[in-house]
Amino acid sequence: MSFSSEIRKRLCEISQECDSCVPAELAGIMSFSGQLNADMLKFVTEKKYIAQKITEDISKCIGEKISFSGEKNIKIEISDFDILDKIRKKTNLTDSNFEDKLQNECCKKAFIRGAFLGGGCVTDPDMSYHLEFDTRYKISAERLCHIIKDFGILPKLTYRKGHYLVYLKGSDDIAHILGLIGANMGALKFYSVQMEK
Repeated sequence: MSFSSEIRKRLCEISQECDSCVPAELAGIMSFSGQLNADMLKFVTEKKYIAQKITEDISKCIGEKISFSGEKNIKIEISDFDILDKIRKKTNLTDSNFEDKLQNECCKKAFIRGAFLGGGCVTDPDMSYHLEFDTRYKISAERLCHIIKDFGILPKLTYRKGHYLVYLKGSDDIAHILGLIGANMGALKFYSVQMEK
């Protein structure tokens, strides 16, 4: 299992600090891996634990059981209008003041955690220092940058091959982000490697 995959798996086991953290985390996942349009919400993943986390968050948000299908290319597809409407209202993703709705620090952390689960990747610090979030949506990348800046970290944003990438290169900043989202094992490894160097 890769360093990123190990971190994602552990993040899926984290309990939320407040009820508002669940829709905040789901908003992060949707922003960086979901496809949401007027009549469909769709996720595709190869990792069962990610599919379980997504369906768990959606179920908690709307009070209805959601399931996934498949073993390798796992799909979550929701086309029921009422369910989609509930998800939109709970996550506030279509609200132009989205960032202002994330009042609690724990909810901001939950959004970043969701973004990592949806489109995050971090290199093993034994190899190099790089953490990035990958999305097809400019607004999602800009929102994430804004939220990360609230924690005193200045991420960079670039556009490559139809995707927006929010990234960090400094080991201290990467360790800080990993610690914020609950990936303490990953944060400690970055600090440890930095001390050894």
